[in-house]
Formats: sequence, C-alpha cells, structure tokens
Amino acid sequence: MLEVLIAALVLAIGLLGLASLYAVGLRSADSASQRTRASVLAEDIFERMRANREGAIDGDYDIADLDANPSGVGVIRDDVDEWKLLLRREFQNPDDSSIACVPGTEVCTVTISIDDTRGEVGGSLDRDADEDDATLTLVFVYRTRL
Repeated sequence: MLEVLIAALVLAIGLLGLASLYAVGLRSADSASQRTRASVLAEDIFERMRANREGAIDGDYDIADLDANPSGVGVIRDDVDEWKLLLRREFQNPDDSSIACVPGTEVCTVTISIDDTRGEVGGSLDRDADEDDATLTLVFVYRTRL
C-alpha cells in the first residue's frame, strides 16, 4: 500500500513538471511568433521604400515628419498608413514604432516595439510591489541599405 502511494506521488510530481514545461514552451513560441511578425513587417516597409527609392532616400518616409504634416497625401502617406495599420493589427503599441532614413544616403532604419510580457520566462520581468500590470517591451531595430 505504501509503495502505491509513493508511486502516485512520483507520478503527480512528474505530471506537474510536464505541465510546467508545456506552459514555458507555449510562452516561448508566442514570443518567437511576435519576433517573426516584427521582422516580416520591417521587411514589408523596406520593400515599399525600395519601390519608391527616391522618396526614401530623401527621408520622406520618416513617421515623425509625416505625423507633423498630416495633410500630406500620395504613395508615401499611403505606404506608411497601411504599414501602421498592419502594426496595429499585430501589436498593441504601434505608435512606439518608427521609420527613419538618413537623407542623402541609402541607409534606413525601422524600429518596432512589441509587448512581450506573455513571453516572459523565468520571472525576469522587474515588478514593483505596487505594480501589477508591468510590461516587458522589446525594441527591434532593423537597418538596411536601399
């Protein structure tokens, strides 16, 4: 009888460990999926800029400048608005993302911020005692030559 109880205890501990491993795997897969989507969206805007290379080299794709001049219309405004819509669909905080091209050069930088709180593994997120809704924001910087 005692042997059956010990075997049941060992089995229960093993199943709890397996469930914990499964949960960590799901969180890591979600985090990897978000990183992949950020890379795909960065490549999307780079391809849009390559299609309108002169505008990108002149720095016309800079989001800060476009937001300062909301009356601007045309291909560049449409490209950036569509890209921001895609960001909004994928991530919760698309306004933290940016596009910047160094005028006169072919170097452009895209910055995408994502909330990776769900992907946090191992309690690495710093939380204050009063702060229950802390977030883990990852910032990805993509740079390319057009």
